[in-house]
Formats: sequence, structure tokens, C-alpha cells
Amino acid sequence: AAGCGHSAAILEDGSLYSWGKGGYGRLGHGNIEDKDVPTLVQGLAGHCMVDVSCGSEDAHTLALEDNGHVWSWGDGDFGKLGRGGSDCCKVPKVIGHFGNTKIVKVKCGTQFSVALSKDGKVYTW
Repeated sequence: AAGCGHSAAILEDGSLYSWGKGGYGRLGHGNIEDKDVPTLVQGLAGHCMVDVSCGSEDAHTLALEDNGHVWSWGDGDFGKLGRGGSDCCKVPKVIGHFGNTKIVKVKCGTQFSVALSKDGKVYTW
């Protein structure tokens, strides 16, 4: 996945790597440092990721776990991290508002986020 200033990739084993501009914590490494090479997102170690999306501008990142859980981090303006409020987050955290709904795809916009459920419902925030 490629955003305006950062990128992320999922390996065959489900591990997630990110690199690029680190502002707002968008890389998920617990800081705002830039990374010149793909670097493992330690906060997701042991989880099997199947989808990732990188936002633009004041960027954030969304990742989808194989069990349908959605993770978010980075800039939180306008509530785009999905956990209420506008605080940024420098490490991945689960969005807990989907209950038993299985999410199958995630996308980041400039100042918003989108998720698609297995039953075809679209969620935006």
C-alpha cells in the first residue's frame, strides 16, 4: 500500500512492514521517525494481517487482521482512527466498534477511513 509519504506491505506470513515519513506516528513504530527501509511493525507481531491501507496528508494507516479485526494508527484528526477523539496514535490499536461484524477490506482517505464487511455493508468514519 502506498500513501502520500509512507508505504506498508504484508509478507506471506502476515507480518506488516512500513517505511517512509514517520510524522504523526503513521508508521506504527511508537515514534515519529522516518524509516528509509521496510521495518517490522512490532505492535502487530504475532498477528496475521491480510490488508493494509496508507492515507495521505496528515496520514494514518489501517490494517486488517485475518480474524476481521481492524487496527489503526497515525494522525487522528476528525476521528479517522475510529476510536473517538482526534488524538494521534503512534502504535497500532484495535478499533472495537464492529462487534461480531467481519470486516474484509479497509481503505484510508485523506481525512477519513472506510471498511467493507463480509455481508457487503460499508462503514465510514
